[in-house]
Amino acid sequence: MTDTLLDRIAAPFAADPDVQPGRIFGSACLKVRGKVFLIVHTDDVTFKLSPEAHAQAMGLPGTRQANPSGRRVLREWVTVPGIHAEHFPALAQAAASFVGASKRRA
Repeated sequence: MTDTLLDRIAAPFAADPDVQPGRIFGSACLKVRGKVFLIVHTDDVTFKLSPEAHAQAMGLPGTRQANPSGRRVLREWVTVPGIHAEHFPALAQAAASFVGASKRRA
């Protein structure tokens, strides 16, 4: 169940008031200060990562760049298959740090 996966990934953020669960395009997600940093799709999770973390994540077999529309790859986003669930906590932390540190647009 997707929400159970989200609950497991969100557990380390329970004490952080800046991190909240939400929904985007019908999928469960986590946001930091209102900005999405991960999206859960069945057993796979899509993370918004820094270039360094993105490159590391792409090294996991089956990981692919996010392309939700089929027309345009989202360069900072990677979709990691559920077979790599042991990496989800570290990737979630990296994504939250990356998105949380980015400057807000004026």
